[in-house]
Amino acid sequence: MFAEYQTADLNFGMDVTILEFGGGYHTEISPNLNLSANVGYLEIDGSGIGSANADGLFVGLGLRGAVSEAVELYGGLD
Repeated sequence: MFAEYQTADLNFGMDVTILEFGGGYHTEISPNLNLSANVGYLEIDGSGIGSANADGLFVGLGLRGAVSEAVELYGGLD
């Protein structure tokens, strides 16, 4: 589970609010490789000079692998 709330007052007179929440799943494919998947909801509201609003569902899929004991690489699509 994850959730995030952000708000910003931008220098050019626009306020932005972002709300994001959802859940995910991680599983081991091999000892050095993991698969992650997530799904959630995102809402963006902007006001000021003009207004813009957007909302919707998102999905993501990624792989995380250990290159060495000190280094991991992650790649994915959201």
